[in-house]
This record gives sequence, structure tokens and C-alpha cells, in this order.
Amino acid sequence: MDAITEAAMDAALIRELCSGRAFVEQMAKYRETQAAMIAYQDRQNINRKSTLRKLAEIPQREYLLMAQKYGSECWDNREFVKDFQRHEPELAVEKM
Repeated sequence: MDAITEAAMDAALIRELCSGRAFVEQMAKYRETQAAMIAYQDRQNINRKSTLRKLAEIPQREYLLMAQKYGSECWDNREFVKDFQRHEPELAVEKM
């Protein structure tokens, strides 16, 4: 009877892990889609007279993950931002 209980617990744990991972992936895709829509709208409404430029619309989670992986100063690096824009063109607003 213990083997059946352990197998059931293992199956439940596997289902939970898989559904949790699927949820996280779906939320990431949703955030990226929303950010891409905002970036598209911003590209349509670029104000050339403004002294500030919006370079990209980056979901907060992605921003923090990149900062954790490469250090928080990575976003101050021109080449890093250019590379990000090249890899994520749908999130870029104005090219560097």
C-alpha cells in the first residue's frame, strides 16, 4: 500500500511541477505580448522633439532576470541594449 501512495504522491507532484512551469511560461508569453503591443504603439507615436528617447518596452520580469544574470549595470551598456534590440525587435521602440 505504501508503494501505491508514493506513486500517487509522485504523480501529483509531477503534475503540479508541470502545470506550474506551464503557468510561468504562459505568463511570460502574455507579458511579452503586452510589451510588444505597447512598443508598437510607442513606435507609432514617436515624438522627435522630445529630449528623451524610449529605446524598448521591457517586461519587468525580463528586465530583472537580465540584471540578475549580467549585473544591474548591463542596461547602462550601449552594446548590451543594441544586442537586446537585435534579439527582441518587437520590443524595440527606437534604435540606438
